[in-house]
Amino acid sequence: IIDENRDMESIDISKYDAFVYIGGSIFIESKYAFLEANDFKVFLEKINEKNIPLFYISSNFGPYQTEEYKALIEGNLEKCSNICFRDKYSYELFKNLKTVSYAPDAAYAFDYSNCITKFNNKEIGISVINLEVRENLKDKADIYYDFIKRIIVKYASKNYKVRLFSFCEFEGDLDAIN
Repeated sequence: IIDENRDMESIDISKYDAFVYIGGSIFIESKYAFLEANDFKVFLEKINEKNIPLFYISSNFGPYQTEEYKALIEGNLEKCSNICFRDKYSYELFKNLKTVSYAPDAAYAFDYSNCITKFNNKEIGISVINLEVRENLKDKADIYYDFIKRIIVKYASKNYKVRLFSFCEFEGDLDAIN
């Protein structure tokens, strides 16, 4: 429901009974992280006034550099109905919050065997991220892109249709796909 500009103010919250944010590495400290977290704080205050719950599912925290960022995120998490971290490290950082829980990653823990037998289209989807904008990962970008390329070639050679997905144009994922 958030447009490519991440304009949280444009969301008409009255249309929704609840918000569920399913995401992985959504709490990474970056040059935009404070702005995003502060915008989200305003959004959380708005939905809390209307008693609309917000749930985080399958996320993790970090990497982060400053205690200031961690405290800002902790303040936001306190306003959520439930946060289910996918890793124990993140859970341990925020387990003092009554709304925090832990469960393995939803995508990796899901049993896809029934899905595969139900769909006979030879098609796969790959979510691609841009490592070049991530300070701690950009030195691994070439290895990552080569790995993605090998997966594409493997399945294309077996006559699969391969779809690449960009879930965060703001972080350059579409650039990575291109």
